Amino acid sequence: MKLSLKASIDHAGRWVGNHTLHDRPLTSYLAAVMVMLLAMGIRLVIAPVEAGLQYVTFFPAVTLVAFFGGFRPGMLATSIGIFLGGYVFTPPYWELSLEPPYPETSGLAWFF
Repeated sequence: MKLSLKASIDHAGRWVGNHTLHDRPLTSYLAAVMVMLLAMGIRLVIAPVEAGLQYVTFFPAVTLVAFFGGFRPGMLATSIGIFLGGYVFTPPYWELSLEPPYPETSGLAWFF
């Protein structure tokens, strides 16, 4: 069965509309937490903490959460990404510090 471009776009729109979590807020928030933890795990497997590229897996994770879950779960995913990025990937690693900001913290501003 060959579909025209317009029919393909309509079909994709219906599929996305049927597979979003906008009508299930608790599931959306739980998915946001799980996707961000998965993104963190993938990032730690890709390269060591000191290697840079702090947020390489967080960007697509936040995008997916916001697309399928909506604005508020997307903001929760962003907040989780900022916390994890600051806690794990900025010196001193694996600590929260009140020291003056390091150059790496400018990435947090760009991420948010």
